[in-house]
Amino acid sequence: MQQEWSKQLIPLIKTKDQAWIKHIANCVTENDADSLRRAVSSEDSSFKTLTMGLEGDDDIGDEFAGWATAPSPGRAVHGVAALARSILEPSNRERLLQDALDIFETNGIACAQSRVPLRSRQQGEVSRKNCSENSVLNSLNMVDSPAAGFTKLLASYLGDSFPKRLGKLVQLPVLLEVRTAEHRDVAESGLGALLQLERLSEGPAGLYADPRTMTFTQCDNDFTNAIYTAWNSSGLSDTDTCVVWSLFSGNSVLDNVRGYSMGAAFAVGLDEWKPRSGLKRLLHRFKAFDSSCAVTGRLSGQQILPVTGYENKLWAAAKNHWRVVAPKASKAEIEASRSRISNYRTLDIGYVDSVSQAVRRVRHGVDFKFAVYTVSTILAIALTGVFTSFLHEQKIRTKSAELAGLSLNEVQSNPRLSALTALMAYRINPSADAARALRTVSEEYSGVVGSVAAHDLPVSSLTHAGSYTLSTDSGGLLSLWDTNRRLNSVIQFGARVGHLAGSVDGTLAAGSVDNDIVIISVSDEGQLDEQARVSIDDVDYFDSMSELVSIIIAPNGSEIRLINDKGLVARYDPYGRLLGYTNVEMKLGVTYDNSPVWITASSLYMGGYIPNTICDGDCILFGTSNGNVYLHNPETDSLKLLFDIPNSPEGESVRALSCDDSVIVAGTVHGVHVWDQQTGEIAMLPLPSKNSSVHEVVVTTDGQIGVLVGGAIDATTALYFETGERSAATQTISGTAIGVTGNYRGLTVGTSDGRLVFLNRQEDRSSLRLPGTTALGMTSEGNIVQTNGVNPMHIRGLRILRMDDAQPDKFSVLQELNGPADWASDGWYVNDIDTTGDYVAASGLTPSMESGSIVVWNARRNKVVAVLTSGLESDEQNSENPPIITKVKFLGKSDLIAGYNYSTGNLVVFSISEKTTVIRNSPIVQRHLGAGLGAMEYCESNDTLYVLTWPAESTFGNNHTLIAIDASSGVTRWTIPVGAAVRMTADPVTGDIAVPDGSTLTVYSEQNGSIIRKGDLRAPAQSLTWSPDGKKIAVAGAGGSLDIIDSTEMIFSTPTMRIGTGLDFSEFLWSPDSQKLVVGTVFEDSSGNRVGDYTYIVHTDSKDWMNRMCEIAGSGLSENEWKMYVGELVPYEEVCPTRPQ
Repeated sequence: MQQEWSKQLIPLIKTKDQAWIKHIANCVTENDADSLRRAVSSEDSSFKTLTMGLEGDDDIGDEFAGWATAPSPGRAVHGVAALARSILEPSNRERLLQDALDIFETNGIACAQSRVPLRSRQQGEVSRKNCSENSVLNSLNMVDSPAAGFTKLLASYLGDSFPKRLGKLVQLPVLLEVRTAEHRDVAESGLGALLQLERLSEGPAGLYADPRTMTFTQCDNDFTNAIYTAWNSSGLSDTDTCVVWSLFSGNSVLDNVRGYSMGAAFAVGLDEWKPRSGLKRLLHRFKAFDSSCAVTGRLSGQQILPVTGYENKLWAAAKNHWRVVAPKASKAEIEASRSRISNYRTLDIGYVDSVSQAVRRVRHGVDFKFAVYTVSTILAIALTGVFTSFLHEQKIRTKSAELAGLSLNEVQSNPRLSALTALMAYRINPSADAARALRTVSEEYSGVVGSVAAHDLPVSSLTHAGSYTLSTDSGGLLSLWDTNRRLNSVIQFGARVGHLAGSVDGTLAAGSVDNDIVIISVSDEGQLDEQARVSIDDVDYFDSMSELVSIIIAPNGSEIRLINDKGLVARYDPYGRLLGYTNVEMKLGVTYDNSPVWITASSLYMGGYIPNTICDGDCILFGTSNGNVYLHNPETDSLKLLFDIPNSPEGESVRALSCDDSVIVAGTVHGVHVWDQQTGEIAMLPLPSKNSSVHEVVVTTDGQIGVLVGGAIDATTALYFETGERSAATQTISGTAIGVTGNYRGLTVGTSDGRLVFLNRQEDRSSLRLPGTTALGMTSEGNIVQTNGVNPMHIRGLRILRMDDAQPDKFSVLQELNGPADWASDGWYVNDIDTTGDYVAASGLTPSMESGSIVVWNARRNKVVAVLTSGLESDEQNSENPPIITKVKFLGKSDLIAGYNYSTGNLVVFSISEKTTVIRNSPIVQRHLGAGLGAMEYCESNDTLYVLTWPAESTFGNNHTLIAIDASSGVTRWTIPVGAAVRMTADPVTGDIAVPDGSTLTVYSEQNGSIIRKGDLRAPAQSLTWSPDGKKIAVAGAGGSLDIIDSTEMIFSTPTMRIGTGLDFSEFLWSPDSQKLVVGTVFEDSSGNRVGDYTYIVHTDSKDWMNRMCEIAGSGLSENEWKMYVGELVPYEEVCPTRPQ
């Protein structure tokens, strides 16, 4: 009951739309007293719902809370009613107005009324208000009440004369700690929300809750005092400034807030209108709020003091990819909690003591000297006619920042708008903020591979028929989509279609419409035609006391099965002719109290291996009311119990079933259970909360799982788990329906606004696959050098592959380089490859493993020219420290080649000037570098060898060193500390070096090792490489992800690419044209040895931000949306071309 009531409140008062108060305002505006009386009487269902909790206690009792589990808006509702009636009922005005003031004064709406008295409208000022509203406002001007200012603004809103906004909105991310009424002393989680401040052109002086959205919000004394402190310390309390505040999470209004931890955020936001004069005011206009920087802290005058709940708040910041500004006095506490936060390395936390310091961190500041120079330049160029262009560019930058901020604010609640505003922000000004917005949207919807505007009404069901995807909406429109997500055919049934099903072979679909079963043929061309109808009333044994559970179609489309809750299976042919019945009711038994067991869910069994079970034909899975899952074989009429879900003594009802050939997924009221067919083990999938109700589960043939959850009645959220994932949902989006996409490849989610969103993390969109290797090299012609063999211990030579430009997915073996003749039979270990000109080198171990080795070939002559082993022996002959030459580098066009000996920690340099016989020289130089080597790079542009190394037993320490060595003389040019970094790459053009440490990428100058610039990474880098043209840095992350970063702007130039799932990169290299990456991967075999897996060719230009954002959005901005969000600053364009229908 409580859950249903709370759900009814959402569209009335808990969203930005505020439907109920808008209805009341419409009554006032239309001067319709009769409609108003009905709207605020117990006869009105909305009013009855809103006031039902009038006497309830919804206090949450936390330091700072977000959503109230069961808010009690009754008193505020009565206050709105009294105020509205005071406008339309002059005879009762004084009493009604006093009632409204009394309610709002005690109802916890936080405001800070200024010391400036409430003003009457100036004489001669034109009023849009009617006489009744003016009378109310004049009365309020004479009232001495802390609620008078808020009540005056609310009266203006009800009368359709709310003051206009003056200037721009201020929007700041804030961090909240959420606690529910049931658990008042325990924080459930953190929440990222948006604080919005708006200065009005007129109105009572002070800071007020915005009556358009926050009328039903309740605040405690701590929160109210925090607002008073922020207002009084802002410099605005002695002015006639009127500011309203609101607090949102996505489209939801936060209706119960407590505590003092938002005081600092209010102070930072109010700084926008702090009184300034002269040059300071002009310079202030060059600064904008960082829309991804959240502030938390208690305010005491201008000081920012500690608060509580940091761990939950930091979790919310990491989830939203926000920077954080926090009290300096809390630094030790916050740093201690970092390691308990997922993605804690990505957290960028700044510590401050005062409001002014927080403002500097939150705003995009401009250097004072630069600002003065800019102002001087403006004054100078104004006379030359360039001033207009300058202002236009400034507006472009401002608009881009606004769009980027809007994108981040909408990323959780409106993925389409978030994607499109991020894209437009980047298109008009590719700034770091715009790139951050693009990256955030792309990561938030990493599983999304496409989206289409499919229906005008909410999507109600989804399924597939062969390669086609079928969708229906709440109005009864059935649509068929092909593999390119193009609409092929539609049928309008005029009523909601339930139990939608399709055949595996793609020839048939069926569903229930009213009391009929509709059988639909699907042609090879994807045309839908109603083929037959069967009235459920005509089905024997389907009486008024039974309920249709599901429709299942045989894989080849030969038979339609109607399954009811009593265990009856009615079988029909594709033309609606009855074939017969099967009844399993008697085989289901009874419950412990002799109650009947009902069929509550069913699904087609997709095959697999279940011990002691034979199912040659198409079998059916049944889920029952007592938590059992059965396998039914229609041919033998057998029923086998597979597993049960003993959540309670009588079991827990199975609400949904699906499977692939390895697992069966069962959804119960509050859980999703994944049963392994071979082992019988059950894993649980996590749901958003303990109150999530499961509505549907689906599984693709490659093990991707979709779960639809929501309230007891309606579904609201789709969870997507990529193959093998059980610990956390890969993707969470709002949804009203879920199904498997055509050919079982990926999932499709239907949304309340009629969109279809396609999910598939397994889809390989950017890469081609080549044979495996244990090491990689690239020739100057763009040919790929691999080891001949995937077991690194038994390499017999190298091979050179050439890609076919005419057929990008084809390759040929251009050349094979055989190893030394006396090594050929046993093979040897190869760890690294390098090339220069005609020469190719491979480093590793000799066949006997007693010495490190470097083998050099002249590829043009197909001949081994050097076998270097002397001086590469181990100091300690033991398997834990073998003398592997882990890295090898040609030192430019000289005859020198360098390697690193893992056993000794020495850099070894050989001369390999080619002679008529094979060279077997000793090193000409040996230099101890350290016990470990993370990376070694040679840069020809400055003839420098860079090595990143560390001392003994410090692999995971923070005293690693980057050394620059002049390759000609061997003299150390400079040495710098690089913390715990273990990877680096050099710019082939300038010689600068990029070093990742955690989630920060730092570029050091080749001249002296000084820091040039820094940038953020999506996650810690496993490896990285700089492109030959010096413009891009490729960064490999865990699990097969690949990012491309603009090396100058330090922003992500393409969306994250996924080469596969769970892959471990061994090495990757750029092609000479800087357009492709060659990626080597490895895996562990059954013996635990790392062996070469596939090599991937990644076309980095195949994916750009426009394509990625349009995949998520599905369509571009309409002209009206363009005017609303972009404005006239940039001419309208269709950024996401419409797919052909």
